[in-house]
Amino acid sequence: MGRGLSELQKTVLRLAHENRERGTGARPLPDGGQLGTDVKYPEVLEAYFGWEPDSRPRSSRYFDFSKKDIGEKAYRSARASLSRGFSRLEARGLIVRTHGAMAAGWTGADLTEEGANEAAKLAARARSLSERMMD
Repeated sequence: MGRGLSELQKTVLRLAHENRERGTGARPLPDGGQLGTDVKYPEVLEAYFGWEPDSRPRSSRYFDFSKKDIGEKAYRSARASLSRGFSRLEARGLIVRTHGAMAAGWTGADLTEEGANEAAKLAARARSLSERMMD
């Protein structure tokens, strides 16, 4: 698989795995389609970059961050990093990017079978490390 996964990429996989485990990830529909997605961009922006959602009500969580509060340069840099991270995970066959129903661009990703396996391994390693630290 070449170089290892970045911390950003691991965060994407971890969040997608946790959402699936909680039942809040993508859910299959009887007609073969699906409802939802495993991980959304805003979740990663909150978890990895520590962004706080803008308190003003909006119609979409996708744009719930204030460029003014974050800073234009930091905002653009983080969004570019996130896009590259998702692209690299997709190139590795670990995710498939998704569009929201009302979005003009990518809004999240679903784990592939290989991605789900990799995410489960990451979760198991994290649990093992946590257990060793508690001993």
